[in-house]
Formats: sequence, C-alpha cells, structure tokens
Amino acid sequence: MAYVDHAFSISDEDILVDTSYAVNNRPPIKEISLAVSLLVFGTLGIILGIFMAYNRVGGDRAHEL
Repeated sequence: MAYVDHAFSISDEDILVDTSYAVNNRPPIKEISLAVSLLVFGTLGIILGIFMAYNRVGGDRAHEL
C-alpha cells in the first residue's frame, strides 16, 4: 500500500469542504468610490494650488523682493 500525504491529495471532498473564499460577482463599490473620491479631491487640490500660486494667495509677504 502506497503512502498518501493528505495535505497534498486532491479529491472531490477537498473541493466541497474548502469554501473559505466567497465567489462574488458584484463590482467592488467601496474601492471604486474611494478611487473616484481621491481622484476628485486630488484634482481639486492641484487646481486650487495652481490658482493660489498664480494669484500669490497666502504665504509670507515680509520677504518679497
């Protein structure tokens, strides 16, 4: 009789018992909303930063030339 290591054996029972993962066909709503919000706030930050740099809003005016 041959030695069979059950940790590496493949059978129908192993496939039926091992359902630790969830099969999910829905789109990842949380990840998509996080990515969109980061994109929107990052774009607004860049636009406001360019506007502030162009109009010299804020900063230290005591050391201007």
